[in-house]
Amino acid sequence: MAPDDTRHRIIRAAAEVFGRFGFDRVSLDEVSSTAGVHRTTLHRTFPGGRDELVAAVLEHEVEVLATGALALIDAAPTQTEAFLDAITHAVEIGRRSQVVGAVLADPGFRPTALAVAADRLRSASEALWQAILARPANGARQRSLTPERVADHVLRVVLSLVENQRGVGDAEAIRTYVADFVAPAVLVPAPRA
Repeated sequence: MAPDDTRHRIIRAAAEVFGRFGFDRVSLDEVSSTAGVHRTTLHRTFPGGRDELVAAVLEHEVEVLATGALALIDAAPTQTEAFLDAITHAVEIGRRSQVVGAVLADPGFRPTALAVAADRLRSASEALWQAILARPANGARQRSLTPERVADHVLRVVLSLVENQRGVGDAEAIRTYVADFVAPAVLVPAPRA
């Protein structure tokens, strides 16, 4: 088996057991057993131990989210549609992810997880924002905000919508909420005809 295959298998197994049992309740032995690899292989693949493995799992989750969001952005006809599609996707993926669920369920682990994933989340958010701005403006224009500030705001909104579903439980409700309250904070709407 190629090293990348082993790495991906371990990451998938870790995501599965972390998502099911929480980050603090899972041993590396459980991860190696679930992945079907010897613990030595796990340590050779992730020499930084548990911290490196947790970081890899969180990075994988961000990558899955970003890849899907980028495809939606590329297909969207306008900046506004791209923004609405990407945020709705991010919230839905976050809600379905067992890993994100485990992070949100453990308030003690949340700051650690967010600190570990912060750079990757911010980088992905900034790249997605740049992709959104590359879509036709269709009369809308970007507010004078830095990509960093937009990324920070959007991450806060996505995390809050993932965690609190009241009133925004399905994709249509998420999209409406984002169109009414989030998009106007970062995009000036096109004038109505």
